[in-house]
Amino acid sequence: MARSENIEQSDFRRQQILMTALEIISERGYSETRIADIAKRAGISSGLVMYYFPTKVDLLVGAVRYAEDGWYGELEDALADATTATELLEGMVAIFLIGGRTPMLQMQWSLWLDLWSQATRNETIAAVHRENDTRWREKLTTVIEQGIAAKEFVLFGTIENTVIALAAMFDGFAVNVACKEGNVTAEVAFNIAMRFSSLSLGFVWQNDDAVATRLQRYFEPEALLA
Repeated sequence: MARSENIEQSDFRRQQILMTALEIISERGYSETRIADIAKRAGISSGLVMYYFPTKVDLLVGAVRYAEDGWYGELEDALADATTATELLEGMVAIFLIGGRTPMLQMQWSLWLDLWSQATRNETIAAVHRENDTRWREKLTTVIEQGIAAKEFVLFGTIENTVIALAAMFDGFAVNVACKEGNVTAEVAFNIAMRFSSLSLGFVWQNDDAVATRLQRYFEPEALLA
């Protein structure tokens, strides 16, 4: 019993540190975040933070992996009612660029921009960045394969190149949105991304009232959903 409690307490403490790290890195940026800042907000000692994460890089890697796992888990929940590959892709792109109802799906892009920036200087972080890219492309590949099998999508090249192109486009829009590029709001980015996706995958898509109704399930507060 005592061992079980110790494991639960350790898991709780680790999660508390990671959640606090995500908050502060999103607010201040990785370079301006100190172990002492995280410890102070979490109400623990710096030594305890370093017990779980010996270096600042360890903390960033842990926080990013924690955020990724949470994001994908909540993405699956958000897309549970999608009935076609087109709706799945539409929901993925909308949540990726605009966000969702939960705090994890609303995670600020500044965290990921920090990861990309640090990846150019640190091989450990670069490896995590590659893991994240692979995971996202695999998710896109699965949805596209589902659409092809259902005859919703038609490929005009290889699926590998199509996924690389779409993922790069989504990432590029995300940078514009995060940097508050005036003409590229999240909504504009979503609309253009879906139009190019439809051209790339040979399906008809128009941002109409039906799309707006479907998207409400991702953005409306839980209490307002029927």
